[in-house]
Amino acid sequence: MKNRASIKIILDTRRPKKKGIYPVKLRVTHLREQKYFPTNFDLSEGDFEKVMNGTGRGELKEIRLRLSSLEVGANTIAEQLPNFSFAKFESQLFAEPDSKSVAEQGVEELFDIIIERLIAEKRLNTAESYKYSRVSISKFRPRLKFTDVTPEFLRDYQKHMEANGASRTTIGFYLRCLRAVINEAIAQGHFSKELYPFGRRQYQIPASRNIKKSLNTADIKKIMDYQPLTESEEKARDLWLFSYFCNGMNIKDIVHLRYSNINFDEESILFIRAKTEFTQRDSKPVKVVLLPQAKAIIHRWGNKPI
Repeated sequence: MKNRASIKIILDTRRPKKKGIYPVKLRVTHLREQKYFPTNFDLSEGDFEKVMNGTGRGELKEIRLRLSSLEVGANTIAEQLPNFSFAKFESQLFAEPDSKSVAEQGVEELFDIIIERLIAEKRLNTAESYKYSRVSISKFRPRLKFTDVTPEFLRDYQKHMEANGASRTTIGFYLRCLRAVINEAIAQGHFSKELYPFGRRQYQIPASRNIKKSLNTADIKKIMDYQPLTESEEKARDLWLFSYFCNGMNIKDIVHLRYSNINFDEESILFIRAKTEFTQRDSKPVKVVLLPQAKAIIHRWGNKPI
């Protein structure tokens, strides 16, 4: 087992810069040897205590976020070194921006990686969603860093979008993509769980009002009794009715159905919803009863021969 380095943010009170102000440093300990690295922050003992215990507000809260991110990044670098040495650690800690990891560079870079992965998986609609989210957020705050994604930033973004006429649905749409990017950064060890900006006591993504508008029985009967004027009208009506007869099956799931999904003996259809295919570890098949009306539509429009 390799010897691990211990990393901690400390206030270096050995050499005061001016009255009551000391440099904040990153202390790295390895095999009983200690080295101190600058953080570009100077604080009084009182302010440092507020920063570290999380009671600081305003600028002190921002400093806490940046120091926490620095500590997480330093720990990640130390963990990834096969054989720790102060020289190797320092060279990566103070690497030029172009040589740093994508996640360290900023949110846009991780957005791009996720978008490329979605395209490779043929999930083109989801990839488009992330593209729209990336553009919107980048316009509001170019070159956004992970440490900048705070509850305050998210509230400011929401106010900005609302002032420019965006609906709650659109805002929620973009921010759910950003939340997924932050979750990815946490999974990769580039962002601290302690700094997670979403949640009940942090920032909650606005939910759109999902108003269910169901048709009454009389209206459904009108659709069923309608006599189409063209073949395309007949097919459109039948596809809608097929969804209705199959408990509201999504149109995408309908067009992906194969005869292998259908058990005519048991009069049932077994399929996996496309909506949950990539969001659940073990997507469970959905089973619906094959009603005579739905069976007639299959016989009418299904590919021949079976």
